[in-house]
Amino acid sequence: AYHYREAGEHGSVATTIASALPEIIGSGQHAVAAEAIGQLPTDARLPGLALVDSRVQMQQRHVGDAIALTHRVLEQADPGTPERDFALLNLASLHMQAGAATASQRVAEQLRETTTDEHLRMIARGTWLMIEASRAGDLNALKDHLQLMAEAQRDRYPHYYGVTALNLALVAIALGCSAARSGEG
Repeated sequence: AYHYREAGEHGSVATTIASALPEIIGSGQHAVAAEAIGQLPTDARLPGLALVDSRVQMQQRHVGDAIALTHRVLEQADPGTPERDFALLNLASLHMQAGAATASQRVAEQLRETTTDEHLRMIARGTWLMIEASRAGDLNALKDHLQLMAEAQRDRYPHYYGVTALNLALVAIALGCSAARSGEG
């Protein structure tokens, strides 16, 4: 994107960033991408680039603004596109952070049913299971699923792997604490 920007090819900058959205979101490089997007003229910005702005808003704890940006992407993204898939993933995460578990679970299920990306399908299922475990208290299905996700992500998706490993550690602690309280551990 840098070379295109230096050459004044704003459309190519936008297209390059848009095509890299999975890597940007997957690696947590939102701030770098947001800076490059911020240097684009407004008319050169593609709708999906608002996902980067949404992630930055989320990191700054402006969840309502992040949700609004994501809804705008969903209104414009074609079904079955990576842009729409990542908007749904983002929205599920945002709803969870906002404390709207039912909405998060509904969006995660929508992503799981509509994406053709097996990795995103696993993340959507993990999101659904995490919320379900928080309601029902059964962490074993979540633990098993997170272990499968970690194996799939380990060498391919370092950012997602880190999040999954953290979630897996938290589940292990919760299971250990649960076993200790019940006299099993």
